[in-house]
Amino acid sequence: MGVGAALEYAFKQVTGHRVGGLWGWVWTMVWTVSWGTLMLDAQARRGMIAGDFYPDRLRPGKWLVNALILLSRRDSNIHPP
Repeated sequence: MGVGAALEYAFKQVTGHRVGGLWGWVWTMVWTVSWGTLMLDAQARRGMIAGDFYPDRLRPGKWLVNALILLSRRDSNIHPP
């Protein structure tokens, strides 16, 4: 993403204006989606998406998801279908 920042800096040097407005939004979406897709695809092909890189005690997102799953199971037992 550093290349994108360098391109934005060069744009400002050439035009005298920062990237912004509708075309700035388009630039951001194209840059993010194109590079993001390539990076995510590379990680998925190597099986890194489901990897546990950090221990559970350092993963607050996992705590939250586990708590929500526990709450949804408890609520489903209280109100049978």
